[in-house]
Amino acid sequence: MVALLFGTAISTATMSVAKREVLSVAAGGTGAVLAATPKAGSLTIFILDSDSVSHGVEQTTGTPATTENKYSIANNTELTFNATTFASAGQVVCYYLLDGSHPTFTVDNVSFPGGYKIYADSAIRGTNQVDKYVQYQLLNCKPKSNVSLTMDSSNVAKLSIEWDLFADSAGDMMHYVEV
Repeated sequence: MVALLFGTAISTATMSVAKREVLSVAAGGTGAVLAATPKAGSLTIFILDSDSVSHGVEQTTGTPATTENKYSIANNTELTFNATTFASAGQVVCYYLLDGSHPTFTVDNVSFPGGYKIYADSAIRGTNQVDKYVQYQLLNCKPKSNVSLTMDSSNVAKLSIEWDLFADSAGDMMHYVEV
């Protein structure tokens, strides 16, 4: 839907994407296995605090058998942590790049769309406190280039688009229709 909005097509490309993964670690520092093989040199690991969001101490690669806050990786996905660091079970959060073939689209200045019709249903409450159902028909509008996409771990993604309104071939910009 977003690709269509910007007048472009979804294609498949080989690229690195960032992945976040929360893993449980057994007492003694074993049992954590990544879902995929990280791109070489991209793995970063933190102990996850009890709120399951905040980062604790970073775990760095090394010799976990002898040094606290160290981990080792075997078979590209199997993690082992220091037994003292994980005297009891806990969680870690892992960030890494994942190479692969992914659906993608690009917005450029050539394929940006010419214009859209937007139909918006709404209700207007008059001074008599009675709702009147209406439809706005925006006949020729184009998204501005200052599109905002907001994402964070606590909320749903938000796509914010401002639109410029233009006249259609008949010179009309909008219809207001009471339903």
